[in-house]
Amino acid sequence: MNNELTVIEPRTLALFEELGVMKQLRDKLLAENEGFETWAADDQRRMITFYADNAEKTIEGVKSKFPMVKIRHAGTVAFELPDGSIVREFNAVILDQYSTRAYWETAQDQGGKAGPPDCASSDGVAPYTVRKISPTCVACPKARFGSATKGKGKACRDQRVLVLRVEGNALPLRMQLSAMNLIPLDLYLTALQNSGTPMGTVLTTFKALPAHNKTGTEYTGLGLVKARALTGLEKLTLVKDQIEPYGAQFRTARLEAFDDTHEAPSDAELQRQAEQAKKASEVM
Repeated sequence: MNNELTVIEPRTLALFEELGVMKQLRDKLLAENEGFETWAADDQRRMITFYADNAEKTIEGVKSKFPMVKIRHAGTVAFELPDGSIVREFNAVILDQYSTRAYWETAQDQGGKAGPPDCASSDGVAPYTVRKISPTCVACPKARFGSATKGKGKACRDQRVLVLRVEGNALPLRMQLSAMNLIPLDLYLTALQNSGTPMGTVLTTFKALPAHNKTGTEYTGLGLVKARALTGLEKLTLVKDQIEPYGAQFRTARLEAFDDTHEAPSDAELQRQAEQAKKASEVM
């Protein structure tokens, strides 16, 4: 994570600070306008104002969703970043994390369609959907072990959502974790807590690891390692560019953001995906 301030001529830096320009927009402006620091003060102000106003108009009226970091399973042990790149590991700051639940009446591998859950909770306490299997999650029969149509699991999926700061992205990113990847997350967060380290003050390395469930079906497991502590300047930039402008939205997104990535597919669905990946590799 490279949040160190670029050395900027004091007059120009003061103008950026006065107009409250975020670091990423500031760096973009400097990179795209050669010799900007030598411009007359009035011209600098005009250009900074143009960039800032245009950035606001870009998302005016747009119901934006934080982009997703997806965990790939069949055929590839990797993550998929919002720009489409496939990586085995990446660095991020964990800004927030919270529990959710999601229930699909018909699973995808049983003919169901990829789409918003039939019943869902964004806090793991009570559903927000129009259809509610139960007024509360704790009393819901679909949240009990043995309620799944296959196996001894729950029909309603326990999930965790991470809100991440990943270098190169202006918006915070979301990452969905299913029950099978909650243990490594909980162990990592517990270790941070035990050392008195808030999760948002360190850079974390996310690693895609080969794993398999009790029946031997392979999937992508999650590994988390503390890369390093953030500097004071990095933490300040994080607050100004991520927490202050977007913090109120961290937990407001509904589960329609998970339409295209059910991170806990059944054994049958994983097997189907693996067979498709094998056929595709044979063609290449």
